[in-house]
Amino acid sequence: MCLHVLWNILSHPTKIKYREISDSALFKSLEKRCSHQGIDINRTYAKMKSQLEEFGFEKKADTNWYYTSAVEILHLWQFYCKWIHTQKMYFIYLFIYLSGYQIKQSIPETVCMLKDNKWKEYEMMFDYENRRIVLLDKRSEKPKIETLQVGNAKAKLEFDVHIEWSNEFSKVDDTYTHVKWCRLVLNRSWHFRVLNCEERENLSNYCSEFNSFHVSWKDRYMKTHKEPVDPFSATLRNGLQTLEYKLRTKEYFLNGKDEVIWSKCKFENCQPPIPSTTGDDVVLHNVYKELSEYPHIQVSWDIDYDCMVSYGYTLDVNVPQSDDHEDGATSFGNKVQFNPLLYECDIQRFELVQSQMALRQTTNNGLKTLLHEMIKNGHLNDLLNEDTKLKEEDQEKIKKDIQYDKQNADQLILDDTILTILKEVKQLYHCHTHKQMGYPLQLHHVCAILLYCAKECNFAFSYDQIQFRHYKWLYFDSYLCEAIKICSLHERREESRIDLYCGLKEVRLESIHKEIKTGYFISYVSTSDDLEIAKAFQGEQGCILHFHPSMRRAPHIFCCDVSWISPFKHEREILFSRSSTDSITHKDTQDRSLSSWNAVIEAEDNNTQVILLTWAEYDRFLQQVFQINSTWGRAFNLNIIYLIFTIFGSDIENAVALLSFFKEWSAQSTNTQMYKEKRGEFMKKRCCDDNVNLFCYFLLEENFLPKNQDWTSIQFATKFTVNNGLPFVNNPRITSKQYQNYSKKLNKKYLDSVRTNDSIFNFRKGEKEKKIEIR
Repeated sequence: MCLHVLWNILSHPTKIKYREISDSALFKSLEKRCSHQGIDINRTYAKMKSQLEEFGFEKKADTNWYYTSAVEILHLWQFYCKWIHTQKMYFIYLFIYLSGYQIKQSIPETVCMLKDNKWKEYEMMFDYENRRIVLLDKRSEKPKIETLQVGNAKAKLEFDVHIEWSNEFSKVDDTYTHVKWCRLVLNRSWHFRVLNCEERENLSNYCSEFNSFHVSWKDRYMKTHKEPVDPFSATLRNGLQTLEYKLRTKEYFLNGKDEVIWSKCKFENCQPPIPSTTGDDVVLHNVYKELSEYPHIQVSWDIDYDCMVSYGYTLDVNVPQSDDHEDGATSFGNKVQFNPLLYECDIQRFELVQSQMALRQTTNNGLKTLLHEMIKNGHLNDLLNEDTKLKEEDQEKIKKDIQYDKQNADQLILDDTILTILKEVKQLYHCHTHKQMGYPLQLHHVCAILLYCAKECNFAFSYDQIQFRHYKWLYFDSYLCEAIKICSLHERREESRIDLYCGLKEVRLESIHKEIKTGYFISYVSTSDDLEIAKAFQGEQGCILHFHPSMRRAPHIFCCDVSWISPFKHEREILFSRSSTDSITHKDTQDRSLSSWNAVIEAEDNNTQVILLTWAEYDRFLQQVFQINSTWGRAFNLNIIYLIFTIFGSDIENAVALLSFFKEWSAQSTNTQMYKEKRGEFMKKRCCDDNVNLFCYFLLEENFLPKNQDWTSIQFATKFTVNNGLPFVNNPRITSKQYQNYSKKLNKKYLDSVRTNDSIFNFRKGEKEKKIEIR
């Protein structure tokens, strides 16, 4: 009743009828409700009178209530919010919070909505009992209330709530504000935008609560989503298509992944389970109509999916990316590569530091937080067009001009006539290379890479990282890590064949396996395909890190070509991100091998030690792959043998049998001709290896994979080529000593016997009956 009175007067502040309340009518209305709920009418009526007086109503001689003073919107809004928070949904959130569960975001209280072709910020309250959202335009000279009637307040059930997602990319203006927005359209009428996916998902979930029927699902980040659905009109196909569109929209905003490789609903894992015989065209009502309390229910779907950046938005890794915004000379005097290796004795210290690195965002502008951190750490000079370091009094004057406040990044003024780095960032953001990628980076991402590659703060930042002082550079570190990951996804790393090198001055390891935690970088690593550049960084004595081509191919060892941002074009710099503690503490050995590397001393003399780094997944299968291939006279693509072990297990007998059958199958011209007709479709999906493509085509055509997994040969090849990564480039570089060691372990007589018996057919029969889970 209080909400009803407040909403009426807030929505219609000038109408007299909402300022007058009949006492007798009020009592009768309360009496009816109290009788229905078994509540004492006298106590309720007394509380109501007290609330009306608090709102500003007065009881006159005629016993009726009157609001005679001017309507104070902001004052009454506080009471309205107080009573909204007594609704069930708000109590549920409060209960979860008090129970100790960690909730990243509460029910949204502010939102940006499109009104008269302009974006305005509103305070927001969800009135679930009346199925409406109430907005307050607080920033106007005359604050006013707007109501969005989401559904029918009088109906028992509601099925017409509709929520659509999209992404918005705006131009970089003189204020250097946000350039990427998450948008949400409610009921095809009201347009909202927020800063990030998390805020959009939060808003979307609470808007979904207006609907009576929901489908909940989780994305790969374990974020739960709620989708409002009309079960009487929507089919299973409609629902799955809607979810696929939303997950693609999210992935595109986060990292530029604009294409779904595959998506599938695991019927057996849904709650309640969906019968496997259910067709895509079945209306959801027929699936759930027997459930208790239907249709006012929430069901859960288990969605498995994967996405990638489509070919059109990727870069050729074999062509240096050069957008000459500056034609710098050498960087040897300005940049130093500190030792990025994580030592065994420092693992616990590193994990502790990383667990404390939570971003405390004080402003919605990433550039402001990044530049504020730079100034706070004493690197204002890197943001200016100055060759020499400014005197302290000159720096203080500049700080005053841009309103620098050590405690408040939001006050910083982004004036590109003073902070000239902003002009560089804007130019790089609009350059050809970034355009080719589809502009996936935010301004603060571009700025982070530029600061690392071209500015003196690189020295202090890198030194602090190896000293475990990551807390000093929370935003720089976070934005740089994000930028490298996003850029790496926009490179066709599956085509990479190059070796990379990094020179470390005065570094030497005596016992590599005892000293360092192989597989993890404590800081960022700059590399080049030019060995001479690495030697220049190494100096007279030191170490050369030799990055095997598999390191560039590993999809979870994030690295990217930053030569389009770096002014030192001749270095052709490939920047590797530091490692996270998640991969260090992961218990699954296979998953850990996807994101880590191994190290061996490749060569050394008195002055130089060369350490070879290889992707752990490459080393995990190297011996088996070499054994098989050497038996066949190196006739097979190594990645085909790798795929066999990855998909079907490490049984050598089965591997040889399958290879034998594949060789026989591929020798038939009709089979290879069928692949050639589809080759263009494979290439469009970034499946660059014809041999691997042909093998995937063979697996599906000959039913070596169970039909219930609904794979196409192109999806299968894309998954392993782009998302999982193919570690082998031509033949592995194996020394004669390694060859001898492997040959001793290889039972050639056994393998020859396998090739001549009927195990091929036994293998096919056994594997076709076996359910294979593809990781």
